[in-house]
Formats: sequence, C-alpha cells, structure tokens
Amino acid sequence: MRPTLLWMLIFCLASVPADAQEPAADSTAVEDVEFTGVRALDVALLREAVETRESVCASPFYAPFCAVADADWAERRAWLDTAAVRRDEEAIRRTYALWGFPDATAASAVDTLADGDVRVRFAVTEGAPVRVRLVVLRGAEALPSLTAAPLPIGPGDVYALPRIQAAQRVIARRFGERGHAFVQVEAPPQPVEGGVADVVIDVRPGPVAVFGPTTVRAEPPLQGDDARRRLPYRPGQRFSPALLEHAVERLHGLPIVDSVEIRPAPVTWSDSVVEVNVAVGTGKVVRYTLEGVVGASRCLGAEGLLSHAYAFGAPRVVTLSASASNLLASEVCGRDPSGEFTEPAYTVRASLAQPVGRASWLLLEGGVLRETAPGAYVRRGWQARAGLARELARGVTGTLAFTPERSDNEAGGAFFCALYGDCGASAADRRAQAYTLTPVEARLEWEPAGVRAALGPPPPGPAWLAAERPRWVPSLTLAVSAAGGATGSDYDYARAVLEGSATRLVSRRVQVGARARLGVLAGGDLPLPPQLRLFGGGPRGVRGVGVNLLGPRILLARDSASVACDDTASCAPLSPDDVYVRGAGGDLLAEASVEARLWATRGLQLAAFVDAGAVRTRGESGSPLGTRTESTVTPGVGVLALTPAGPIRVDVAYNPSPVRTYPLLVRGADGGYRLLGRVPYDPFGYDDPGAWTRFRRRLQFQLSMGAPF
Repeated sequence: MRPTLLWMLIFCLASVPADAQEPAADSTAVEDVEFTGVRALDVALLREAVETRESVCASPFYAPFCAVADADWAERRAWLDTAAVRRDEEAIRRTYALWGFPDATAASAVDTLADGDVRVRFAVTEGAPVRVRLVVLRGAEALPSLTAAPLPIGPGDVYALPRIQAAQRVIARRFGERGHAFVQVEAPPQPVEGGVADVVIDVRPGPVAVFGPTTVRAEPPLQGDDARRRLPYRPGQRFSPALLEHAVERLHGLPIVDSVEIRPAPVTWSDSVVEVNVAVGTGKVVRYTLEGVVGASRCLGAEGLLSHAYAFGAPRVVTLSASASNLLASEVCGRDPSGEFTEPAYTVRASLAQPVGRASWLLLEGGVLRETAPGAYVRRGWQARAGLARELARGVTGTLAFTPERSDNEAGGAFFCALYGDCGASAADRRAQAYTLTPVEARLEWEPAGVRAALGPPPPGPAWLAAERPRWVPSLTLAVSAAGGATGSDYDYARAVLEGSATRLVSRRVQVGARARLGVLAGGDLPLPPQLRLFGGGPRGVRGVGVNLLGPRILLARDSASVACDDTASCAPLSPDDVYVRGAGGDLLAEASVEARLWATRGLQLAAFVDAGAVRTRGESGSPLGTRTESTVTPGVGVLALTPAGPIRVDVAYNPSPVRTYPLLVRGADGGYRLLGRVPYDPFGYDDPGAWTRFRRRLQFQLSMGAPF
C-alpha cells in the first residue's frame, strides 16, 4: 500500500485530542516530570503514584508538532500544583517502603523553563532494601506439590509487600482449585534483623467443599432461567474458582448481558457447601452502530448494524447489517484504475444466533454481497450459512456449518487464462457466469480465556505481579471446508488452513510474538474459482507485499500496443506504470512472522518484525503461468497508536524480492485474453533510479485496525 490520501483521512479521524481541563488564569504548565536516582523500581510505578502530571502530546499523530516549542495546541496540558508536589514526596516514600525500601526519601524541585513552563524534578535516595532470608510455608501439608519455588517471592528477593500478596493469591488459588473453598492464607509481618526478614505464610485449607444452591437475580427482560442454563457447574460438583470464572465468561457470551457479579458464600448448615449468588445486569435490548472502516484491504467504507438482543422473548439475537467499502479506491488508496477492483463493494446480511443448552449456539445467516479482494478477485451473489457452534472446553470452540453460495467471477478472466489456458472470449464468458458452491465447514478455535487483554498497555507494578496475569498469549485456529457433488456443488474441492500465534510477555513493556499460517487446497478436475485459492500478503500476512500479492503474479497490459517479449533476456523490465498486477494465489501457502514490541507509552507501541512467506501456484501444463513457487522474507517496523477512533497500526516493511518473470496478458475487444509473452517485472528499478529511490520503492506501507496478531 502506498501513502495516499488515506493517510490524511486517518490523521484527521484519529488525531482528535481529548478534552483538556481549562486552566486558571495564573496557571503554569508542567512540561516535564523527572525522577532521578531511581534504579530499583520502574519509573512508571512512581508516575502512577504521584499526583503531578506532565503535558503530553494529544495524539501520536501530532508528534512532529509537539516537538515544536510553540505547538501547545497539539498537547494535552497539565498544570502545576505546588501543594500536590509536596504530597508527591510522601507518596514516593510510601511507594518505596511498600516495595521493600523503608529508608527511601524524595526531594522535589521546580525549574522554570525559557518558554514559561516548568519542569518538576524528584530526586530520590533509595537507601538499602530489606531482603528475604527464607520463605516458610506453614499448614500447606495438604498440598504436597506446593513449594516455595514457584512463588512470586523467594530467598534473596527484596521484601516487597506486593510480591508477598501475589504469593498469597497463588497459594489460595492452588488450594481453591482442589476444592478448598474457604482456605485462609495469611502472611503476618516479620521482624527485620540486619536488613533481612523471613516471609512466613500460614495456610488453613479448611474442608473440601462442593457447590450448593445457586441464586440468580437477572435484570429484565432476561429471566433467571436464561442465565442458569448457561452455568458450567451443577450442585454437588466439587468447588472450583475456575468454574466461577467460566460462568462469568458464559454469561457475558449472551449479548444482552452487560454485567455479571458472582459471590460464593458459606451456608449456615454445612462447612463444606458453597452457596453461589449470581447477579446479572442487562444492557440495551435494541442496539445500532454506524462506524467507518479503513484498511489496506477494504480501503475506505462504512458499516451499519441493527440488532435485537432478546428477540421473541428469549436471549436470541437477530441482526440486520449493511456495509459499503472500497470507496474512492483509486483516489484514496491508490489502486490501479482498471475498473475491476475500484468499484464499491457491499454486503447486506440478516442473521439469527440462538443459544442451545449450556454451551451451544445455533447460527443462521443469509445475505447478498459484492466482495472485492484487491488484486485477486471480485465476486457478486448471495451467501447463506446454517451451523452449530459449541464450546468443547474452556477456551475451545468448535463450529460445524453448511455455507451455500451462488456468485460469479466478475474479474476472473485473466486468472483462468493464466492458470488454466482458458483465454478465449467464450471461455471468459463461461467462467464469469454464476456458479454454486455448497461447502461443509468445520472450524476449531482455541485461545485461553481472558488472556488477550494482557497484550494491552502495561499496568502498574502490582497488577503485573497478579497471579492471574498470563505470561503467554497463545491462539490456534483450524478451518476445514469441502464441497462436491454430494453437497450439490458445481465444484469439488477440499481446503484447510491452520493458523496459530503465541506472544510472550517478557516484561511490563516488552512483548515477543510469533505467528504462522499454513494452507492447502485440493481440487477436482475442473478449474476452481479464484476465491477458493490461498492468498497472502498485506497487514495480516507478509507485510512487505501488497494485499493478496504474495507469490506468483499475473500481468495485464494497460493497452494492446505492448510489445511481446518471448526472449526475456532482451526485454526491458516492465514497471507498475506499464501493467496491472494480479495475484495468482496458490494451492499451498506458508506464512510466518516474528515480532518484538515495546510499549513506549501507555498509548504508543513500537514494533520490529520479520515476515516470511511462500506460495505454490499450480496451473495446467502449458498454461501461461504453469506451476511455480515463490518465497520472500521482509523485515520491517511498525507503530500501534491508541486513538479515539480505536487502535491503529501502521507498518512499513522492506521487500528485497528480485526481478521475476511473469506472463503478460492483454484483453481483446471481444472480452477474451491472449498471451503477449513472459516478461520480467521490476517494480523497484525499472527506470535505473538512484539508490534512495530504489530503496524507497521497496518499502511497503500497511494500515490496519489493531495489532496484526
């Protein structure tokens, strides 16, 4: 994707500064808050503790203006309060004492800068920490596998109260998962001798308990039985905190539910039975949204949705939606003006989602669409879906669906010519006619519940130590579909895509992630429609390549005057100004990415990555493209900004691909295609440019909403 008018639109939409507090007439702006002498604690922890704030850029997109001294309009201003500065000295001392530095002190100073703003400085003297000598567990004999080794605090660590509390939560959780609902974990303060102290944790497990009666209070129109049917436990089952968390997730899965509060409590008639009180709040029954859509694949558009979350007296969801995208594709997104991929795309859909039993959903959907996949295909027709989704285990969902559709290949003529040799006008007409696909789809998704939120901005120090905060964020998806004569399809095929990712939270600010995607397509005797093929590239794939352009390509001459080049050695490389470029897709695809991320601020994340991908395209023997495999590796950098319009990710990657030879087709007046030759295509050095121009042309810009994985 090249930088075009779209970037201007994103700048305008995403850079709206939040409302700032109006200053008093004599207020002085705080330009910077500095902490010196801080070595043992994260400075972010101290910034959370103090009242004094510094002026910040109103949006990451205003960064160039914020660097200018007079660009106050681009900042969210903070104002000096000298009383608060004095209180902050004590707040810093308390924070250090909490984290094991009882002798720490802080002294403040206010410096006036040349522009009239001030800098507030806190000079910290940390002092010597209190260290842990021993960690002693008393009363944990009922759980022999529990030792001090895996706890968040150990011998030699700083005697920090948040770490001790985190250890208490770990122990309570371990016993709770084994049914000890009323376990008590205490860590009485211990004397400090010579700069060291013991951590003594007393555990009183209590009896193994079971779930007893459950009382459900549901806000109308939701009924108590609607919520009760979604609970994952039954009376008499052994108590488990994980089941209560699962119940919260299940209830939030009902779109009408806005809040869930679950309170376990002992009963008066037994010391081993847990009564559960569930309170469920509801949100709007009828909801509507209208939002803009931007991105490398959909360009510019809008989407509207109207839904009823409690249709026909039950928590079933009826939704009507409509969207338009690919608007102003040439002017805004810089797409080629060939007409095939610049016309607006649209969808109009109606759907029904009906809960079935404790863990299943019946899904019905139907609609009409015109889908534009840039550089790949255009299809227009109708599509329906009937399926059943079921939670197989916590975090694991399986879906089985029948998804018939009938559509045409509006822009498929060049595709069928290059891969299958169907180049004549009659073949093009035949391929463009409507066809029917009736696949059966199976989908399996796994992601541990609640872990994705950990990829957000770093929390304060104590929250980072929470026992329930994950260190890994994994996910895995397998999608398999197949169609044939038995299902009523015009084409026989089987298709499978496996995609997985894992992100390691190295520290509060640093993350390292990896993603892989593997796909395979097997077809029958007939050439398959292009939308069934496997495409790569773009903001969610290999980012050094345009959307759907990973792998072999097809070139279309912009006019019939192009010269045929059968001898590629004597043919000058063609440029993007000479041809339109189409992705051929493949029957085998592999993509992989490795990415390191750093939260520079709570609203700005920096990233560096390397993407790799390969596509095998198998065409008919003797066809213009034939069978070939292409691969590429593209390094790059990115930035994710949290804006009022949502998280926006911008990536730029370097494409080192060499000059490659592709078939050059031209469209005749009769609508058919013919091969002009197999010609070299060089989108980077076609006019013998200088080193800088060649480097700049190899840079591929990508825009997306949210992180790539």
